[in-house]
Amino acid sequence: MAISYHAEAEFFAENKGIPIFVEGSSIIVGKDAFIVNSLLEYPSCYELINQSSGERHIVIATKTHQGIDISLNGYTYSSKVSDARQYEYGAIIKSGADTLISIVKVNAPMPGLLKAINVTIGQTVKKGEVIFVLEAMKMENALKSPMNGIIKEIHAEAGSAIEKGFVLCTIGPIE
Repeated sequence: MAISYHAEAEFFAENKGIPIFVEGSSIIVGKDAFIVNSLLEYPSCYELINQSSGERHIVIATKTHQGIDISLNGYTYSSKVSDARQYEYGAIIKSGADTLISIVKVNAPMPGLLKAINVTIGQTVKKGEVIFVLEAMKMENALKSPMNGIIKEIHAEAGSAIEKGFVLCTIGPIE
């Protein structure tokens, strides 16, 4: 039996909702089809394999009271998931809203020493802009902004030791 879902998150079509179709161990996101392999039951860890390119992604999904947080490539995205009927009702209710507010948490992809913080709270950043420099195993790694937005919170200080997965900052939409 196929289930149709609608997900809304920053990384889907630039803040616009995108349909997701789920059937068995396959997921269709927009025009891309993926095979899903469950790696761990808790936390919910999955391997997504793009059926056309063979590209593989490891995704950790955590259920929240508002939807699902999806961790991919060191970034955590909050998403709102609803079935087709709930989506249609929500679309009617939100018909006047032109943008979806989305907050992205930037996590440390590895443990290390936070060498530099290149942003301040309230600063506007562009996707791909270097926002942190993290030193791990004597190498400096540039951590880039995953989206255009405004720095809402910074949770670390330069010179501090950071664990893998630590939330370095949150980025919100440009208002």
